[in-house]
Amino acid sequence: MADKRHLNKLCEGVKAWNQWREEEPERVPDLRKADLHGATLTGIDFGRTYLDGADLRNAKLCSASLNSASLCQTNLSGARLRHAWLHRTYFKDSLKSDHYSQVIFLMTGLPS
Repeated sequence: MADKRHLNKLCEGVKAWNQWREEEPERVPDLRKADLHGATLTGIDFGRTYLDGADLRNAKLCSASLNSASLCQTNLSGARLRHAWLHRTYFKDSLKSDHYSQVIFLMTGLPS
C-alpha cells in the first residue's frame, strides 16, 4: 500500500514532488498500488520509487525519470512514456499484454 505522506506530496504537483526528491535524495518513495490512472506526470522524478501494482493507465509520463524504479505488476496500459528515462527500471509482470496495451515508448532514455 502506498505511503499516504508520499501520495500527499505527489498531489501537490510535479514541481513540489521533484523539489522534495532533490531535498531528500536518500528517501525511497513508496507508491505501491497507488491509483494514478490518467495522471499528468510529465517530467516527474520517479527514480528509485516503488510503483509496484500501481495503476498508471493512460498516465502521461513523458520526460519522466523512472531510473531504478520498481514497476512489478504495474498497469501501464495506454501510458505515454515518450522521452522517459528507464535505466535499470524493473518491469516484472508489467509488460504482459493486459498491462501495457498501447504503451507509447518513443525515444526513451536508455544508456548507450
